[in-house]
Amino acid sequence: MERNAGIDVFLADDNLIVREGVRALIERSADLRVVGVAADYDGVVSGCAETEPQVLVTDVRMPPSFRREGIDAAKEVRSRFPDGACALPGRRRCPRAGMSAASGCR
Repeated sequence: MERNAGIDVFLADDNLIVREGVRALIERSADLRVVGVAADYDGVVSGCAETEPQVLVTDVRMPPSFRREGIDAAKEVRSRFPDGACALPGRRRCPRAGMSAASGCR
């Protein structure tokens, strides 16, 4: 995939309001570009395969089981695109967010 100037970001969150809010914040920056969004594990993996983003920002808990789909998706994306970065936004009451280091997020 050909890259233009700037950083390509893929967003994943099952909550539409959160997803669109984060998108609005990212799009305020001239250096960042949202190249795709997803609401579940399958959407993250397939969307990142199509768009090859430089950064993945994903929720930890998403459908179908609301356990660790974001972490698992980040691991899968990192295995396919090792040069990309990912971020799992921490939530104070979500100890699984600490697993982001184990999934290769930086």
